[in-house]
Amino acid sequence: MIIVIKYLVAFLLLFCPFLWVSDTLLISTIVYLLLSVVFLILIFKFKKEISLPFYHSTSLPLFIFLFFCFISIFTSFNFYESRNEFFNILTYVVIFYFAKNVYKKHIVTPILITGAILSIYGFYQKFSGAGNVSSFMNNPNVFAGYLVGIIVITLLSDHTVVQNKIKIILSSVFFIAIFFTGSLAGLLSAVSGLLFFTYIKKITVQKKYLIFIGIIIASLLMSKLFEKESFNRIIWWLSAGKMILAKPLSGVGLGAFADAYQKYKLSGLNSIYAHNYLLQISSEIGILGFAAFVWFLIKIFKLKKTHANIPFFAASFAMLVHGLFDYALLIPSNAILFWILLGYCSKEENFIRISPTQNQKVIFRWISVFLIFAIFYSSAKIFLGSRETVRGKYYIDEKRYDTAKTYLTEALKHDNKNPQTYILLSSVYQQYYKITDYTSYLYEAELELLIAAKLQKYNPQIYFDLYNIYYLRGDMQNAALWLKKTLDVAPKSVYYKICYETLLKEIHHAEK
Repeated sequence: MIIVIKYLVAFLLLFCPFLWVSDTLLISTIVYLLLSVVFLILIFKFKKEISLPFYHSTSLPLFIFLFFCFISIFTSFNFYESRNEFFNILTYVVIFYFAKNVYKKHIVTPILITGAILSIYGFYQKFSGAGNVSSFMNNPNVFAGYLVGIIVITLLSDHTVVQNKIKIILSSVFFIAIFFTGSLAGLLSAVSGLLFFTYIKKITVQKKYLIFIGIIIASLLMSKLFEKESFNRIIWWLSAGKMILAKPLSGVGLGAFADAYQKYKLSGLNSIYAHNYLLQISSEIGILGFAAFVWFLIKIFKLKKTHANIPFFAASFAMLVHGLFDYALLIPSNAILFWILLGYCSKEENFIRISPTQNQKVIFRWISVFLIFAIFYSSAKIFLGSRETVRGKYYIDEKRYDTAKTYLTEALKHDNKNPQTYILLSSVYQQYYKITDYTSYLYEAELELLIAAKLQKYNPQIYFDLYNIYYLRGDMQNAALWLKKTLDVAPKSVYYKICYETLLKEIHHAEK
């Protein structure tokens, strides 16, 4: 059975970086299906030997972290995104435990193959006239974040004489690729991973070399400070800090940073990420959940270091350092690599086996089957609902509103928690009003938006559309209330401020 887990881990490392650039929900649903099948095989293949491992160091902090992730769904600024992201976190944790049961080759070989393909395609992009290359990833910084872990593993893992030549070639390819991304954070993170390796191995580095490295790093950082992008990151970090101060215990909701950002941003600059992994986790699930995650990481890095796992500790550290400057660890392909590295780092962790009685085994087996099917069924329904919503949006753009309404109505049968579906359905009714001039369609549009507002509390577009509906109905007082709500949600929007001031003037003139 262990061989199934090994090949599953290898499959995820080989294909996720390429698959996750297309349909995220489709690929995540496929991953949930694969994990569900593996779990079912485990449960029924070893029905007589069922036992639950409880790892001394990591189980408790990881459970507490998951608990706060789950709780944040119900206080979230966007229930839909938080629910979906919780499924992703569950996936990472399961993969973390699976990675404890694999050999090094089932991790190293796939990432070397994947890294080589990604890098070669990046070279093609560069020589085709592209700027900073992203290969198959979302953008150059995400690609750099993925390469960071691969570079450290490649340089530090043991190889035979023949493989050492391949190691030199691949290391050179990866360093050139990360240079082509234009990511200074990527380069510095790779260096930090190598220095962390020397620290763990107690390798003495001559002082003059350390001073030289320090001068180079300081010079690069100073040159970066004068770039606009660095200033933007400071704004994003401060905005995340503002969220933490406003919602220190509950957070704004797992995966809901983008929604909360509209309310807490410090300038007109927009972002869907904090560009700092730890700050984003803290802002989304609160400081207690963040403390549990940090506790988990501390427990990992305090585990016994062996000749085999030290490169994995260094690679994990390098990816964490990169996470302080960007959001790469929030992208599933990078997150899967990171959690697999952590799993291998804790491979030698001590644990006890909890062996239930025969009756408890039967109960556990069927409860597990029910939960596995429930989770997969839920993820499949989410995917189907999202697919119908996308189709509905397509037909709205094509001005085929009846067809769009059919798809959006079908989407709600699969998943009635997606605010975007209600927003698009409201848009259909608003188009009907423009075509027919029947005010009844405005009431239908209003009802859909009110539902969307409950699911996505801080989307200014919802409140602005409600303002527009009341304005068209001639109810200026309620229109002003909704426009004020829009401004409360997005206080830095100059456009909404101008609209609100103009409406107040219009109401004032009408009262005269």
